Amino acid sequence: MKTIERPWDWWAYRLRVRHRPTVPGIQAQDIKLIAALAEAMDLHPDTDTRVLDMACGSAVHALLLARRGAHVVGLDIAPSLMAYATEQARLQGLSDQARFIVGDMRRPPFQAAFDAVTILGTTFGLLDEAGNRAALAGAARALKPGGRLLLDLENPWLMMWQSRRTWSEFDGGVFLIESVFDFDTSTYHGQFRYIDAEGVMNTWPEGEALRIYTMPELRERLTDAGFSQVTTYDSSEVPLQPCDAGYANRLLVVATL
Repeated sequence: MKTIERPWDWWAYRLRVRHRPTVPGIQAQDIKLIAALAEAMDLHPDTDTRVLDMACGSAVHALLLARRGAHVVGLDIAPSLMAYATEQARLQGLSDQARFIVGDMRRPPFQAAFDAVTILGTTFGLLDEAGNRAALAGAARALKPGGRLLLDLENPWLMMWQSRRTWSEFDGGVFLIESVFDFDTSTYHGQFRYIDAEGVMNTWPEGEALRIYTMPELRERLTDAGFSQVTTYDSSEVPLQPCDAGYANRLLVVATL
């Protein structure tokens, strides 16, 4: 079998644009998350709410927020995703509400420009420790005084028991992921392989490493980045209620600058 090592930009498009819509229940989950975000940032159609969506991926959430009246800037390191997002904004008639730029979430090129910054889709934690801290500091710089950072995370206590091997089908091929949780580093490691319709094995040697933070660890890092009040909610419930982490599958962490 022919094997090709693919860069992240190749994987980013296939995972975020091609594979993501095939995940069972993902659309319902997106709707619940957007409702939770709208409440947390007090988003209304007649308010001029400016949102920076860092590591915005295929812009699903950014465009849904734009539909609710927010002015959104999406930032992602993958050029293929930002080209796709820009085209989607045009096709959906949202070019005046949403724009997209290629950039690194560790160094967002903004200063006190946004009412809210979002890092969604369990993206926070995908960098190393220095990078994760830099992302929080970058979010703080991009926010206006009193602005809010919103993190969409999976329940860390549940993720610690999710070592597994799974497969799914899309675009005529088979996607395989092997994942394991490392208790020594509190890091979730994933290795990806995709056998496409032509029988080519596509690999990503680096793989994915997601640092899983407990809430005390996360609060410490948010405080170090300049945030004050930190509240955790169950993102699947609106009106929002403070979360009992033992039962929620997904968490919405809101930190105020």
